[in-house]
Amino acid sequence: MVTVDEETEAPVLDAVSTCVSYIYRLLKAVSTVSSRAQIQISSDGLRVSAENSRSCEAHVFLNKSLFSSFTFRPDNKIRSSTQQQLSQFSRTSEDGRLVNSSASDDAQDDGICTLYLSLSSLVDCFQIFGSDGTVEAQQRGKSRKPGSSTMLHADVTSIATDDANPMRSYVGGSSVCKLQYRGSGCPFVLMFDEGTLTTTCEFITYDEENEEDMSSINLATDALLQKVIMKAEYLDDAFRELYSSGSEFITIESTPNPAGLTFKTRGELGSVEYAFPKDRNVLETFLCPIDCSNVYAFGMLLRMRDAIKLASKISLRSDEYGIMSIQCMCDVGDGRQSFIDFKFVPIYDDEYESTNRALLSNSYREQRLKLAQTLSDLDGDEIDNNDN
Repeated sequence: MVTVDEETEAPVLDAVSTCVSYIYRLLKAVSTVSSRAQIQISSDGLRVSAENSRSCEAHVFLNKSLFSSFTFRPDNKIRSSTQQQLSQFSRTSEDGRLVNSSASDDAQDDGICTLYLSLSSLVDCFQIFGSDGTVEAQQRGKSRKPGSSTMLHADVTSIATDDANPMRSYVGGSSVCKLQYRGSGCPFVLMFDEGTLTTTCEFITYDEENEEDMSSINLATDALLQKVIMKAEYLDDAFRELYSSGSEFITIESTPNPAGLTFKTRGELGSVEYAFPKDRNVLETFLCPIDCSNVYAFGMLLRMRDAIKLASKISLRSDEYGIMSIQCMCDVGDGRQSFIDFKFVPIYDDEYESTNRALLSNSYREQRLKLAQTLSDLDGDEIDNNDN
C-alpha cells in the first residue's frame, strides 16, 4: 500500500507515450520467453528482460524517444549503490548504417532502478486498453497455414504470416499511456487516457534481492565464429519451412568454403535443409573464419517469431562456446529503431565437446584474431549488440 509520504514524493519514473500499440507489440514479442520480466529504468529509457530455464533470454529497450515526456529521478540510494555502466544499445547513424553505440555520456553517472513484475499481466493490459482493436481483429482473421495452430511447445503460438511491415499499423495509436513508478515496495502503474475515460492498472513489483538475474547469458564478442546480417523476412521464411519437419532441434552451420549459412532440422515428418548463399542480396554481411556448427532447441528459437515479424533486419552472431545472439531491428518511423535481442545456449553433447576442443587449437586462435581485426575494421557497417 502506498503511504501519504510516498504519494507526495516525486516518483522515480514518470513517463507519457502515444506509441501505445507499438510498445505493446514489443512487449508481446518478449513475453513469448517468460511470463515474468525484469525492468531496468535509466535516464535513457526502460530495458525489459525475460529468461527461460537459463537457456534463452530476450531483451528489449524502450528508448525515451518513444515517450513524449520521460522523467527519471533515481534517489540517493540508487545513485550511490549503482556503479555499473548503462547497457549499450544499437542505433542508426545519420547515413543509415547500423552501428554500435553506448548510452549517452550524461546518463553514465545516473543510477539504474531495477524491479520485477508479471510481464503477461502487463502485456494483457496493453492489449486490452492500448492496442488497436481493428488491427488485432484483422490479425486474428488471417488465414492460417495448415498445421500452424499446434506447435511443438504449448507456449509457442501460431506461425501465421503477417504483412511485410506490420509495425506501421501500430505506430502512434490513439490512446495515451502514462507510466509511473515511485520506488521499492510501490506498484508499477499504467494509466490509459482515452478522452474523458482514464483507466489505471497497478502491478505488484518485487525487489531484485529475491529474484534471479535475467542477463546471465553472455556472448564472447572477442571469440566470435560467425556474424551474419540479413533481412528479417528471409529468416521468417526459413523458420516456416523448417517447422514442417516436426523437429525438436535445429542445427545452424556456417562454412567459409563454400561460404554460406545453413539451417537443418530432422523430425518424424522428414528432414529440411535451408541454405543461405554468400550473396549481398541475401546475406548483407557474412563473416566466418572456420566451419561452425551448433545445435539448439527449435522450440526456443520459435519464440522469436513475433519479434522477427516486426523486424526489418536481423543480426545473428555466435561465439566459440555456441552462445548465439539474434538481434531484431524494428523500424518505428522518423528514423527511429527499437531492438529486440535474443540469446540462446546450445545443446551440448560429446561430439560438440570434441569439436570445441579442436577449435581451440593454435591455428584456430590465429584465425580468430584475424576475424576480430576484420570485425573491428567493419565496425561502422555492422549491427553490434550489447552483452550486458
